[in-house]
Amino acid sequence: MTVTYKDYYKVLGVDRNATQDEIKKAYRRLAREYHPDRNDSPDAAERFKEINEAYQVLGDPEKRKRYDQLGANWEDGSPFTPPPGWQPFGEGGGFRVHVGNMEDLGEIFGDLGGAGGGGGFSDFFEMLFGNLGLGGAAGGARRARRPHRRPGRGRDVEAEVEFSLLDLVRGGQRKLTLGIPGADGRVERKTVTVNLPRGLRPGQKLRIPGHGAPSPAGGPPGDLYLRVRVRPEPGFEIRGDDLVTEVSVPAPLAVVGGVVQVETPEGPVAIRVAPGTQGGQKLRVRGKGLPRKDGTRGDLIATVRLSVPRHPTPEEKELWERLAALSGQPGHER
Repeated sequence: MTVTYKDYYKVLGVDRNATQDEIKKAYRRLAREYHPDRNDSPDAAERFKEINEAYQVLGDPEKRKRYDQLGANWEDGSPFTPPPGWQPFGEGGGFRVHVGNMEDLGEIFGDLGGAGGGGGFSDFFEMLFGNLGLGGAAGGARRARRPHRRPGRGRDVEAEVEFSLLDLVRGGQRKLTLGIPGADGRVERKTVTVNLPRGLRPGQKLRIPGHGAPSPAGGPPGDLYLRVRVRPEPGFEIRGDDLVTEVSVPAPLAVVGGVVQVETPEGPVAIRVAPGTQGGQKLRVRGKGLPRKDGTRGDLIATVRLSVPRHPTPEEKELWERLAALSGQPGHER
């Protein structure tokens, strides 16, 4: 059978002498760029599948060595027929998997078969390496020994979701509508219910079992992993378990002390300002930060910003003049 030659190095945009680390970096960059959740161009799903297939070969030193044996004289897209005596990867030696039982084989080969968008590998790939998802010598042995083995599960899917700061503070359940790649690589809209646990922080991942890509072989679907991003909240900054903000304190109140209102994600709270409070001083409101896993909460740290009237009334101006004179400032001697 004649198929079309695929230049996997060209697909990933790397040189044939590229290191494994360079290949991995190129794959990650391209996979992010063409992921169907991020790229809505018509050819994104097919490109994403092609990138995954290329990495299945070049990202594995054994398969890459086998692929390089073909030589560098082939042109991408040209008709290709394997050299005489060529055997698919795993049928003529070179591919070995050590597992404890045949169920382990199903998990390993099933996951490989689900890579690349759920649509399987190209004819070129299967000619060189065998159908690692369902065929090949190891696959044939698996079918012979366990003809009723459970089909391999679908691949896991990762997506980024954005929550508000109040979502992190209150927790609880949220309903999200996301684009999940289907078995054919097309993005399907799916609504999932997410439980926001205590201690959730930006950059962490939430696992939603059974909501990943469906299995092309009819097995259970993969899992969905949601990477948490927090929507910027004006006036607040997250520092570990604490929230940092500012509180405006009138200058007279900073001198004599009193009570001011400070904003929190859940609404304003009253805090006491000690006499002689200085600008830049930090006031701590305990238990108004982010929830922790143990049920406690971090603190709200408010930095004091002294405020003075921009347009004082005649009476206020007279009082400020008297204060300035009492302070002994130049031009306001007592």
